[in-house]
Amino acid sequence: QDALRYQGQAYTYIGVDELPQYPTDEIWTLLKGSLRSVDTSVPTFMRATGNPGNIGSLWVKQMWVDPAEPGTSFSVPVDPGNPSSERITRKFIQAKLDDNPYLIQTSEYRNMLLSLPEIKRKQWLLGDWSAFEGAAFSEFDSNIHVVEPFPIPDSWTKWRSCDWGFSTPFCVLWYSADYDNTIYVYREFYGKGLTADIFAQRIRQIELGEYIQFGVMDASAWSKR
Repeated sequence: QDALRYQGQAYTYIGVDELPQYPTDEIWTLLKGSLRSVDTSVPTFMRATGNPGNIGSLWVKQMWVDPAEPGTSFSVPVDPGNPSSERITRKFIQAKLDDNPYLIQTSEYRNMLLSLPEIKRKQWLLGDWSAFEGAAFSEFDSNIHVVEPFPIPDSWTKWRSCDWGFSTPFCVLWYSADYDNTIYVYREFYGKGLTADIFAQRIRQIELGEYIQFGVMDASAWSKR
């Protein structure tokens, strides 16, 4: 409700503290409507801070953390439905405990973070945006379990899994296994709001020219309700 107070006003700089405390990007999007300048010599900026581990960490992670390495600028189209539209620039600046010269003067705060449960310790001490409470693989570490992309040999088996959703997010993952039965997830299709026929067409387009040996799907996709 408080964000509505800024509607209709003009700001050249908007800052939000602890952005992941918002469950969706609704507030962020609403505030963007007040970011404008009538003076072309005055640039406009939006900045936000945040820690992993809050209710909105996933959408923040997808918007800033995942697309590029920390400290690397990247651009996205202003109209998500039109890739050829003008683009805006984003950047994720990572800050860990060792980057704060005041908090590392003594070991007190570090020891406090080290005493936290594993997931909170990963989030607040290591700044790990992939650590989630209740995650199926709580030991997941992008430094260990993520590799640089490489061409997948034609002789490797490929398959997909799908968890369907319309009002709730859907997720499709594509896998391949090498000769040592090491499984690689090499592609993801994630989103919501697509009808089943459009959803299927998108998957077919993504797989064009690729041989997918089999697929598995969440059984609830066939339920009638």
